[in-house]
Amino acid sequence: MKSDFRPFSRENVNLHSEFFLGADPYYLCLKKKMARLCPQCGAVIHGRSDKRFCSDSCRCDYHNERRRAQEKELRQVNRILAANWRLLSQLIRLGHKDIPAAELAAHDFNFEVYTAAQRPFLRQPVYWCYNYAYMIDRKGMVHIRQHRVAE
Repeated sequence: MKSDFRPFSRENVNLHSEFFLGADPYYLCLKKKMARLCPQCGAVIHGRSDKRFCSDSCRCDYHNERRRAQEKELRQVNRILAANWRLLSQLIRLGHKDIPAAELAAHDFNFEVYTAAQRPFLRQPVYWCYNYAYMIDRKGMVHIRQHRVAE
């Protein structure tokens, strides 16, 4: 049986028909038949009527691209937090619990990104980077403490 599907062009589709104007963008009306198109690669989809992608790889690529775009900012923040955490953990391991803020900034510590903040009454704010807490006093010293997580 020969297929009636032809490449999309303005000549073989009535752009002013009621059906085409209200149709899903992944479908084309060609002489009372539907050609379902893959939203990732544009290939014609064969198989089940509710199938949306031509292959598993197109389905995965489509959803990975969407997720990657949505989570770009989250990945950037997590990268900064991870770098801060590594620096704080290294300082604690070396026994440095108090360090000048300028020296910490020289090691590329980002003071604008943290996982939590607390402001005790009449005291300087305490910032958290996962399980490390740090406080910047009025003299510009950063006091670092590690909070042990119970297992």
